[in-house]
Amino acid sequence: MKKKYFKPTVNVQKVYLEAGIAAGSAVIRPENGDGWIHEEWTEDDDDIRDLDW
Repeated sequence: MKKKYFKPTVNVQKVYLEAGIAAGSAVIRPENGDGWIHEEWTEDDDDIRDLDW
């Protein structure tokens, strides 16, 4: 028994957003109060443990 072939399709959906939805929701400033930029990553200790799924 042969399987029936279904040709692939591509669907496109356009989503229009308002310009101000997220524009004023957050302010990100990489510097501290003195204008100094901290460029290092902080590394925590490794978290090694067994997880039951």
